[in-house]
Amino acid sequence: MSVFDQTLNAKLTFEVAYVSLEGTNQQTNTSGQQRNPYCTIEYANFHISSSQRLLQHLYIFPWNFTENCIFIGGQIASITGIAQGLIDPKEQFSAQFDFRGPTEIHNSILTNEDLIQVYDGALTLHILVIRIGNCDESFSYPFSAIAIHGSQASASIEQCAFRTVNNKLALDKDFLSLDRGGNITIRSTSIQNVLENYTPVLYIAVSEISHVTLQYVNITSCEIFESSSGVIHLQYYTGGTVTLDQYLFRYNVAVTYMYEGYKPFAGALLIQLCESYLSTSFRSGSDQQQLERSRMLKLNNCKFV
Repeated sequence: MSVFDQTLNAKLTFEVAYVSLEGTNQQTNTSGQQRNPYCTIEYANFHISSSQRLLQHLYIFPWNFTENCIFIGGQIASITGIAQGLIDPKEQFSAQFDFRGPTEIHNSILTNEDLIQVYDGALTLHILVIRIGNCDESFSYPFSAIAIHGSQASASIEQCAFRTVNNKLALDKDFLSLDRGGNITIRSTSIQNVLENYTPVLYIAVSEISHVTLQYVNITSCEIFESSSGVIHLQYYTGGTVTLDQYLFRYNVAVTYMYEGYKPFAGALLIQLCESYLSTSFRSGSDQQQLERSRMLKLNNCKFV
């Protein structure tokens, strides 16, 4: 589905819609309201208006939501789960509650593309568990849980958790990926027991116009079965700002091919400095490339255990 298709097919205009497994996917005068919620996030997202100026809220009641694909194309959308101990996703919650509530999004057995896709849009994910169902019978196609594309795209992920169903079965694609030129903020989020065959768990490409902030993130017991990668791979081009603040890496490793050798490599963070022929600072006919003044990497109070 293209961004143009997404705009044409948005039938009704709602600023707020609710989703519950007890709801129904049908269109009436009260569809999407708190007392008559939709049943799936994919259906609700398809029927709210697409706009680059109007923020659309999807409030998700607790339970496990099996989705084929959630597509955000050229729109601003917010998907919020419910905090532990509350009954209404719009209620404010305090620090005494566990921020990862009982609302979970995972793929269906029919998923054959990235689960959550953002194309030149803006997406906020709040108080959710994002899980890849990598069990044997439902894992025919490699896909990412979250894929962000386009220089106008941005994502904000707060108080979420990234998980897999089978923490002994490795994935064949990044759990989350960000194209060059996009922006992302991840705060107060945990990533645990995610295994990858050849790719990182988080792949983030950074260019001149990128702003990347990763703050209060806990990454624990993730493994990459490839010594040339890492749990987080920052592919850093000639500009952009990256901030890693209060990051905790625990027991993350990248191993050599077929586990050869005596010790695994530490695989928490890989920073790859790259040149770009598409950069505005590239000098034709020269082997040198001037770095942008905006290129800045900040690591503050990060712990590697």
